[in-house]
Amino acid sequence: MCEQKDEVLTVDGIRIILPTPEEDAEINAQIAADPDDFELDDEWFAKAKPTSELFPEIYRRAMQRKADLESGILRQVYITLPASVVAYFKAQAGLDGETDGTAWIGLIEQALAAYVLEKQEGMAQPEIPWDEEGEESFGPADPADFGPAESEGLDVAEIPPAPVSRTAGG
Repeated sequence: MCEQKDEVLTVDGIRIILPTPEEDAEINAQIAADPDDFELDDEWFAKAKPTSELFPEIYRRAMQRKADLESGILRQVYITLPASVVAYFKAQAGLDGETDGTAWIGLIEQALAAYVLEKQEGMAQPEIPWDEEGEESFGPADPADFGPAESEGLDVAEIPPAPVSRTAGG
């Protein structure tokens, strides 16, 4: 029979299952045995500083992005991209230690924004992705139609730099 565990509910509605006294003792023994590990106590939390003080620019950008998402200026979407496209933008981002691991996503955002601006300037009506039968038609469904993937020998050094609009991406 399973032992009933105590649990707490956070203000966000997240249920946290607390360890049993036996589990807690084992956790504390492991903490004590590891010289690089320690339990965060009241003294540690009293000395802790908020992220906004430690990393003000990162915090400001995160709060701005959150506000933009909540207001509808930005919309979070999930897309699947060919490996060759991801490899291209990662190569363009450099990922050399000076840029974080998500800089390539910003380059994709900038390229898409530049593309939209270019299309808006050159056309009166947006293209509607429908075929003659009224079915959605968003392009090739076969990944091979997108070109070679990085695993198929794509040399990202041969790909020209992405067009980036300074006004579109900020």
